[in-house]
Amino acid sequence: MRRAGLSLTAMLLLPVVATAQNGGFVAGSRDLFVLDLALVPVDEFPKQLMLLKGDVRVVQKFGKPMLRASDQAQLLIEFADELPQDFTLEFDLVPKLNCNPEDLSFEGTAEIDQGPSSMNVLWQSTHVGLVGGAEQNKEIPMPEDLTVKARGNLTQVRASFAGTAFKLYTNGKEIVNESGRKFVRGRLLRVGLGGQDERMCSVHLAKLRVATSSPRP
Repeated sequence: MRRAGLSLTAMLLLPVVATAQNGGFVAGSRDLFVLDLALVPVDEFPKQLMLLKGDVRVVQKFGKPMLRASDQAQLLIEFADELPQDFTLEFDLVPKLNCNPEDLSFEGTAEIDQGPSSMNVLWQSTHVGLVGGAEQNKEIPMPEDLTVKARGNLTQVRASFAGTAFKLYTNGKEIVNESGRKFVRGRLLRVGLGGQDERMCSVHLAKLRVATSSPRP
């Protein structure tokens, strides 16, 4: 496992506005973690993250530095404090064209749990899976037009947590609106990238931001 120091105040790869946008998503205003790939050399792995497993490295794609996962990779973020009850996640990624497994996953544990108190979110261009965190697992299909547009193209995936309420958006469209789902709020966030090779079945991650709203006065 590769590990290096963490930076919780890195510059944003893309500008973020903490206002209602993207079909109802409201980005958190206070950074908890922002991935900065601007100064990471090609073929290297960013020191901000821990690599639990997989072949992940910085490449240039669409004129931007991105993390490329060429196999089923697991990344880990360690926060200075526990995640708050209300927080948001922002991902920009390039999904695989038409390959399994899921392109993106995230859970608040170092290892896959998926138990009744730990929801694991699985995002693929065809559907979103909610595994664990409640008595019943759930699979929500992606609208066909979103599936077609997402494959092989830079795609926005946004998620918001408010207690046991969970919402997920893809390219501005609300896909998931669930209540009663438990997500572990510790000092860790595990992010999975489901690549298969270095070509058509790789997954590219351009942005990763975790944020919370500023405390009320």
